Amino acid sequence: MSALPQTANTANVSMADYHQYAEGALEKWVSYQRQLGSIFLEIVNGSLESASETLLTVTSWLLSQVADLGLNLYDTNLHADRIQLWNDFNHAWLGLGQRQIDLMTSSQQLSRMQSLVSKAMIKRMGNELVRLCDGIERHGLVDYQYGVWEDQITAVLEDCLDVVYVA
Repeated sequence: MSALPQTANTANVSMADYHQYAEGALEKWVSYQRQLGSIFLEIVNGSLESASETLLTVTSWLLSQVADLGLNLYDTNLHADRIQLWNDFNHAWLGLGQRQIDLMTSSQQLSRMQSLVSKAMIKRMGNELVRLCDGIERHGLVDYQYGVWEDQITAVLEDCLDVVYVA
């Protein structure tokens, strides 16, 4: 008879743990979305140093959570949303790289609010992206529409480095 209450308590603890986990995951997801939005604003404003740091942080989080978020599983009901997620993610990387090139090759002086990504940070970003992509490649999420556009992103980062070395 004493086993029944213990089982019920265990079930309640498990449900409470799951509820806390779900709330925590939702908070992290909302934070990711908010940070991605701030990255795009910083790119538009030319605050590329800050954008690069935030982008590296959200990239590390997202790509290390692929399985936990279920991004490695195909779900027809979520396909359009996930395509949008990957498009937004990839466009943040490509947009940052292109904006860096545009600002570096422009004859206009940077404003006080604008900042470029350092050569060391560009290299660090490229190395980190490749490392993280190596970890998700087994899920088929590298260099496809549904996943990280690693080749395109590393190409734009290499273009950034080429401009740095020419300048």
